[in-house]
Amino acid sequence: MTYKPKSERLKYLADKWLKGTISTEEKIEFDEWYLSYEDHLVEDYTAENLETIEVDLYKQIQSLAGMDQAKQLSRIHRFKKICYWAASILVIVGISTFFYTRQKTEINTAEIAAIMPGSDKGNLRLGDQQAYDLEKLKNGILENRGGVEIVKTKEGAISYILKGNVDMDSKDIIESSVSTPNGGQYQIQLSDGTRIWLNAASEVKFPIAFVQGQRVVELQGEAYFEVAKDAKRPFIVKTATEEVKVLGTHFNVNAYREEAISRVSLLEGKVEVSAQHGSYKTLLSPGQQTVNGLTGMQVESFNPEESIAWKNGDFVFNNETLEQVMIRVGRWYDVQVQVDPKIANIQIWASISKSEQIDKVLRLVKLASEDITYRIEGRRVYMMPK
Repeated sequence: MTYKPKSERLKYLADKWLKGTISTEEKIEFDEWYLSYEDHLVEDYTAENLETIEVDLYKQIQSLAGMDQAKQLSRIHRFKKICYWAASILVIVGISTFFYTRQKTEINTAEIAAIMPGSDKGNLRLGDQQAYDLEKLKNGILENRGGVEIVKTKEGAISYILKGNVDMDSKDIIESSVSTPNGGQYQIQLSDGTRIWLNAASEVKFPIAFVQGQRVVELQGEAYFEVAKDAKRPFIVKTATEEVKVLGTHFNVNAYREEAISRVSLLEGKVEVSAQHGSYKTLLSPGQQTVNGLTGMQVESFNPEESIAWKNGDFVFNNETLEQVMIRVGRWYDVQVQVDPKIANIQIWASISKSEQIDKVLRLVKLASEDITYRIEGRRVYMMPK
């Protein structure tokens, strides 16, 4: 009789397998479950057979976790379901990889190995000076401008430290910027104590010190902000499509110029969001976000964990189209992506660490639909209908 573990037991074993804490007995139990289904007992582990196994197991785990009803659930509830079974899906990909390797199935491992996950890297510019490569800079003080020390910390962040109560001359208040390439991310601490996490292919501009009035920064791309409280000096983030005004709060801004929709997502405090074009203005509470697109700006609920998953090192795809998913994948792995229009709108539910190799991410995405396949050629990824 075929043994089907309950979803709780399956998730428990999958989590232990991923963390490397699974015991020999538990691993035998999980492996036996994986191979116990009669329709999976194949003597020849060819690529075609293993692909069928992956898809079948994906559907079974999806059903065990209730994700086969995902379209009837709210976005937040879908996110909880994704977290529930994501580890099990990774086990599928991992075990199948073992069989591929054992049977020496032909895969282009050299091309896959050449595509590394993103890392902490970017460029720092001070005024009109030449940009500094942050990845190559040594830790310690980079420059001292008036009363501001610009330091690369041992944690690899850039920090602007205002020394004491020094009255800075206006000529010393220069503009600074930090930008990240595709495949890069970086952390910045501004002179007022505000912390910024900058995502890939993004840029933030700001003065090296805020001396009076408002604290204004400009953003292109995506960043997460933890704003230092200062009731006398509002903190303002300007993008091409909106302006965010706060006193002290935690929020995420996603505003890539090449994307049709931008979002401001509030996790803590309150923010006022204004459209750059038009008169729309709204005050957000925690758990709310603005969605600004071709039809204007709207307010909706969101899941905070999903919004800042990128900052915490994860991809979370919650009912996103394949085209949207591959924009993020291409940006993080610094690859050019081409998605066939026939499959561009297929919906994807998945979660995986951003530190995984690109092949594992693509195989997970492919499991979402029997209509998807892919090919890697150099630094180009082609998503195609099967």
